[in-house]
Amino acid sequence: HDDNNPYDVDYANNPSAFGRILNGELPSRTYLESTELLAFQDRSPKAPFHALVIPKRYVQTVYSLRGNSHYSDELNDESEDNDDIHLIQNMRQMGLNLLKQQQPEALATEDYILCFHIPPFNSVDHLHLHVLAPASEMNW
Repeated sequence: HDDNNPYDVDYANNPSAFGRILNGELPSRTYLESTELLAFQDRSPKAPFHALVIPKRYVQTVYSLRGNSHYSDELNDESEDNDDIHLIQNMRQMGLNLLKQQQPEALATEDYILCFHIPPFNSVDHLHLHVLAPASEMNW
């Protein structure tokens, strides 16, 4: 994945299993990749199609995201540079693109789920969007 390493992100500083995937130390079935994101198959699928979309930059959890709140504006005059809203939008768009490629019928009928886990209900400490389809065929 190094050819698409954005902003010289040091994957070695990512202690999660996803850091090891990004670093090429753990195998994964890659679906899509951009300079900012990687989408790959979940190792324990809960639906016929179950992918994860992760940022290549290490973001530990949803609580680590940088928003454009009034509080962050007070802390930093350059708050636009610290705004992760675009990251979440790009993750969502990649998830929809995956559905278009892999599960077009589920996309057309809105039989899918895009979701994040909130700690302590996450299994990997690296932000990841679950893309599941068809949702009607999920197995818990």
